Amino acid sequence: MFTATRKISSRSTDSQRLASISNSQAIIEFDPTGTILTANENFERCMGYKMADIRGKHHAILMPAGESETPAYRSFWQDLSKGKLKTGEFRRVNSMGEEIWLQGSYTPVYGANGKLVSIIKIAADITAEKLDGLEKAGQITAINKSQAVIHFDLKGTILDANDNFCSATGYALSEIIGRHHSIFVEKVDQNEDYRKFWQHLQNGEFQSGEFTRVKKSGEPLYLQANYNPILDGSGKPYKVIKFASDITDQVLKRKELEEVSAQVDADLTRILEGVTSAASQVTEASAASEQTSSNVESVAAGATQLASSVEEISDQVSKAS
Repeated sequence: MFTATRKISSRSTDSQRLASISNSQAIIEFDPTGTILTANENFERCMGYKMADIRGKHHAILMPAGESETPAYRSFWQDLSKGKLKTGEFRRVNSMGEEIWLQGSYTPVYGANGKLVSIIKIAADITAEKLDGLEKAGQITAINKSQAVIHFDLKGTILDANDNFCSATGYALSEIIGRHHSIFVEKVDQNEDYRKFWQHLQNGEFQSGEFTRVKKSGEPLYLQANYNPILDGSGKPYKVIKFASDITDQVLKRKELEEVSAQVDADLTRILEGVTSAASQVTEASAASEQTSSNVESVAAGATQLASSVEEISDQVSKAS
């Protein structure tokens, strides 16, 4: 009696568990060949089908165009028909032809005689999360193609770097993994400001700007970069990712232009000083010229008066004679 009651209780518990799963998950059942037997309301809502429309049809109607004809798909159902469990993320198509993603499992179900009788798929719609993840992955791929990227732990130890970063610095990846960020910094710059820089990153503070670094060859490397602290699930920083662009050519040209500009400014200052001096000299010469002109006029007047006196004396001498 006790045993019978226990069996009934066990069946009741199992039934409750199945009902609970059915209320929260999309469930569909197939025979071992992939023919649809039944599905719950969650599956109907998720895929946009009514049970009457899909019962007796093959699982292939849920697949993206062309995939049901591939060797991989045939192998998928061969494994299931042999009782192999399948779990993961699955790309499927709803009744409108729209792509959706399901996180789920295909579980073989055996009868009392030990033979495979059906396959139950229990799944959750993760389309929004998957598309968001794919978009972010695409962004990361694009960044890796165009940017120099390097990963550090919070102490500044190098964890990883992409090809662009290695190319910019002249190092092979194997030469920098496990070493400190300071290998890219001049000894004179490894000062208190540099220590504070890493303290800010350890505190989760974003850092960005134009940074002067050193290549493996010892040549200067100028980077426009930002250092991004990455947070764990509890909101604490656990690593730092640096995204950078090599702006060495632009900076060197800017410095060259600044030097030329400084030289031009110096030359213009000297020219201005020369012009000012020349103007002063012209003013002085003009004043001297005016004085000379006045003196000449006085001498001319005196000469005229002298000539008149000489003429008068000459008349008197003539008369005396």
